[in-house]
Amino acid sequence: MMQNGSAAQATYVTLIAKDETLFMARRDTLAKASFFFEKRLKSGTDESREGIIRLHTISAPLMEIILKFIYNGRVQINNVETAKGLIVAADYLLLPSLRIISEQCLEKRLCISNCMSIFYFAKEHQCNELVAKAHSYVGSNFANVAQSKEFLDLSSQEIENWISSDEIVINNEEDIFKIIVQWTSQSTRYRRSEFKELFRHVRLMFVSRDYLSGSIATNSLVKEDAKCLDCVTQALRWLDGKVDCDFPWQQLPRKSLQSQMIVACRQRKVLCHCPSEDKWQKLPDVQFESVNLVSCRGKLFAIAQELNESQRYEPLFNKWVPLIKTEWSAKPQVRSDSHRRQEQQVFAVHGEIYVIESDQTGSETITRKYDFDSNSWKSSAAFDLGQKDQVCIVPSKQLIYAIGGRKREISSAGYVQKFDILPDVERFDIKENTWEKLQDIHEARRRAFGAAMHDKIFIAGGIGSESSVLRSCELYRIPLNEWEVIASLNVPRMLGSMVCLSAKLYVLGRLGEPCTPESDKFTVESYDEVNDEWKKTTMMTFEKISEGSTFISVSGCSAPLFNLGVNNLNHDSSTVESSHAAKTNSSISRTCCVM
Repeated sequence: MMQNGSAAQATYVTLIAKDETLFMARRDTLAKASFFFEKRLKSGTDESREGIIRLHTISAPLMEIILKFIYNGRVQINNVETAKGLIVAADYLLLPSLRIISEQCLEKRLCISNCMSIFYFAKEHQCNELVAKAHSYVGSNFANVAQSKEFLDLSSQEIENWISSDEIVINNEEDIFKIIVQWTSQSTRYRRSEFKELFRHVRLMFVSRDYLSGSIATNSLVKEDAKCLDCVTQALRWLDGKVDCDFPWQQLPRKSLQSQMIVACRQRKVLCHCPSEDKWQKLPDVQFESVNLVSCRGKLFAIAQELNESQRYEPLFNKWVPLIKTEWSAKPQVRSDSHRRQEQQVFAVHGEIYVIESDQTGSETITRKYDFDSNSWKSSAAFDLGQKDQVCIVPSKQLIYAIGGRKREISSAGYVQKFDILPDVERFDIKENTWEKLQDIHEARRRAFGAAMHDKIFIAGGIGSESSVLRSCELYRIPLNEWEVIASLNVPRMLGSMVCLSAKLYVLGRLGEPCTPESDKFTVESYDEVNDEWKKTTMMTFEKISEGSTFISVSGCSAPLFNLGVNNLNHDSSTVESSHAAKTNSSISRTCCVM
């Protein structure tokens, strides 16, 4: 490469940069490196004959970097603006490898002061991977990025796109209000009219009451707009329990303001646990015993044996409220004493809650689904286990895995005369309403329990063919349709709960033999997949039980809890009740879900 030099026209070509600087380069090298140059030099045009190519959009410094890259494959990028210029030039000159290197340079140089401009630049030039990286960086550092000049220079529509997101990381919801006030104050005269559109993205239900009444309600921008002020007034009245209605904006807290926790219930007592802190905290008691916990659509439910007695947890008030009682479309048949429900399995799949009920004799299994729209339970005939019960149910995406269980043989008189323990595995697609037979598990079992994680299905425990409670566990690799035996639990369990939290598995509840040590009665085990080992991780802090008790029935699941609620979990529920005494009756019928 020679600047302002001369060479044989048949061998060299002259490149003229934007500022008229001349560069000499070999024809064959340029043509080999880029289809852009190949087409220009072999097209028979004046450029090809004269050996001169004008590049009006590329500056001399960039052209020098590009030619060095073409000749030796190496490039040195010293700053963000150079990287952006090289991406534009690489697109124009059809040099994809240079573009990739320049994108990687921008990714490494992301910081609070430039991430916003890099994001919009990447979006404009369709650098999809860089868009994702920059978006993630902005979201993860949003509270600080929002103070930067680049952010404050954004348009109202761009600001709205960011503050409406569930993914941005903030310290509390008050941050969003402060951000839009600061953005508006940069040019109040012109931005005042945009404030009310941005204000509706402040999730007022998750702002502390003191800040809502002391800072937001008194802010001049809020006070001068009737709609904004009305929203604050409604939020205060709703939080104080003075209105019996849904809050107008039924929004969930942002993900950064939630903590994923293990929630466990024994009898009426409920605990929650954050593994990173190894601390159990109390939630208010549920109304009825023998409930099954399930998390669905970001909310925590306690499903009772009598379905219309089920409850939902409201973390803002730290209390359980009933699902509104509704009439069945077809009144359920009243069971005689000999046909009372024996056990219940509850699970959530694809945003829906399902319940499988088995009667005492095992001769009848009924599946029902909770309809969120009508707030009622409806029969689900498509998902029918036939003559099987005590099946391990594991949901995964839109699929329901039915593993093991027992098959009933019914006599001519309608009574169960024989049970066969099954190794069968089937999969039901709730969208297609179809069943598919899969490979059998290695050890037949009933009353096992399991969970899905990373395209794998895990099952544990249950009752084996010799009627003994099992410690053995198995793993199913979904893409391969293969089961394999993995490490056994430390203690035998049946009808327990397996919980997936932060890509880790935990098992709790329902031990299968008398336990002398108190620590074994409420022990929680976690699975180390790398070392194929179950470890005793923690112990649930339920009240002590009588020595020698065999079955410890604990229902568990993972659920997102709002951090403001988590910080107040150990407050006496009577305190919560007294602060909302005016709504003792209205809270029962309130239908707004906050999680």
